[in-house]
Amino acid sequence: MFENLPFLRKKQEEDTPAFDPDDTSYLEPTAFQKRMPWIAVIAAYLLLIGSIGGVAAYLITSEDQILAEIREDRPKVSLEADKITVRNLNETAGAGDHGGSAAPPGHQEGDGHQQISANDQASGQTATDAAAPPGPDGLGELLQPHPDPGLIEESAVGPLPIIGADGRMPWRVYSRPYGVLETRPRIAIVLTDLGINSRRTEQAIQLPGPVTLAFAPYSRNVEDWIQKARDAGHEVLLTLPMEPRDFPRSDPGPFALMNSLDAEQNIRRLEWIMSRATGYVGLVGYQGSGFVANPRSVKPLMADLRSRGLLYLDGKQTAASIALRSADAVGVPAAQADLILDIELGRAAVLKQLKLAESLARANGSVIAIGRPYPVTLDRIRIWMRSLTESGFAVTPLSGIIAERTAS
Repeated sequence: MFENLPFLRKKQEEDTPAFDPDDTSYLEPTAFQKRMPWIAVIAAYLLLIGSIGGVAAYLITSEDQILAEIREDRPKVSLEADKITVRNLNETAGAGDHGGSAAPPGHQEGDGHQQISANDQASGQTATDAAAPPGPDGLGELLQPHPDPGLIEESAVGPLPIIGADGRMPWRVYSRPYGVLETRPRIAIVLTDLGINSRRTEQAIQLPGPVTLAFAPYSRNVEDWIQKARDAGHEVLLTLPMEPRDFPRSDPGPFALMNSLDAEQNIRRLEWIMSRATGYVGLVGYQGSGFVANPRSVKPLMADLRSRGLLYLDGKQTAASIALRSADAVGVPAAQADLILDIELGRAAVLKQLKLAESLARANGSVIAIGRPYPVTLDRIRIWMRSLTESGFAVTPLSGIIAERTAS
């Protein structure tokens, strides 16, 4: 009610400043608001410097602990020489001396390449019939146990294969036994890229033992898969990722051998791949159409494989590959796949390639067929192998065919 008093209205008007519609000074930022962007930039910079300093301080003060953890995580092998033995055929079959220290008949001491004896061949037995379980065909126990202490060297990345002081080579020692007197045309089946898909890898291991299996070094459990495959009688390889012609559209992975790297860098990557497991006879190229056509890249690779006693299989990635020529020049046992089983997917297409393998084996004496663990490929191989003996062909481990080809 006091608002209506004249003297109060007059005083209120005097205390209220007059509004100027043209005055925009209230829209101008304050001094603090003007400095706000710079304050934010400085704060972010100090936070970044503090974070980097904190990480650096941790790395410096914890260097020993970090290095110990890295060494603990690298692949390891247990080299107990007194526990590594090779059982003979009689023991495997449940007869004879059970000492478990004799080598199989035909096993050449100092060489390691296990071969089925002439007596087995004369009685009509093949490598598939010569022994009892374990393994789908009974030859799991005839593979040399791994790792062999004399064929391993420790490195910063893990165990690496070497030629033994007695001249034994991993590609011979870890090979699967085969019939040296076999007169039938020979077919080597090699399945690559195993270890990534567990179900398909299990199915591949269940195939008859003469099928050669190649495992991806990127597989988390590659060492366990190789042990399981060898227990089932399979000879094994590691796949070697290399630069494809269409890189980077096709990516072979973080440890692939690349043309853009020098020889020393590629050898370091090769050593990482080889250190993932033991018990393999060699390497098979993965992608690599660009790498295997480059002499500057291929020659150091082959020289290193030769010094380690490993074989090499060219996966037929490109007609321009010089891998075999480079391998021959330095004495690496090597071969190129003669055909790809699943270049086209489909039951009829895979079966057609298997029949082509038979024709090539009949004409040339032997053939190497390579494929991937597609369901249709695994299914066709399984069915095809059931009637193979009656067809007059023998499935042979890869090392057997490479040994014959390099010896001729």
